[in-house]
Amino acid sequence: MNKTSRLAFEQWPLDLLIDYALKVHHRTIRKEGPETLQLLDRLANRYSSMKPVYEAFAETLEAIENHLMKEENVLFPYLYELFEAHETKQSLPPMHCGTIANPIGVMMMEHDDETERQNRIAALT
Repeated sequence: MNKTSRLAFEQWPLDLLIDYALKVHHRTIRKEGPETLQLLDRLANRYSSMKPVYEAFAETLEAIENHLMKEENVLFPYLYELFEAHETKQSLPPMHCGTIANPIGVMMMEHDDETERQNRIAALT
C-alpha cells in the first residue's frame, strides 16, 4: 500500500483510477481552487507582498483548468477505450494524435511546469 495514502491505487483497475481522478481530484480542484483564489485576493488587497502569490495562483488555476480539460476530452476517453479493448480482447484503432505517449508527454510536461510554479509560490510564502 502507498505510504502517503490509505488507498491502494496501484491495485485498482485503470477505469476506477480514472473515475477517481474525475470524481475526486478534478471536482476538488474546481471547488477549492476558486475558493483559495478568493482568499488570496483578499490577502493581496490587504498586503501588497501577497500580490505575486495571488497572480501565480491565478496562473495555476488557468493552467490546471486547461490541463483537466485535456485529460477529460483527450487522454481519459482514450484510456477508457484502451481498458475496454483490453478487457474484451478487442483491437483498438490508433489514437488520433499518434500514440498514447504523445498526450501523456504533454501531461507530464504540464505537471513539471506546475511544479515549478508551485515552487515559486512556496518561495514567495
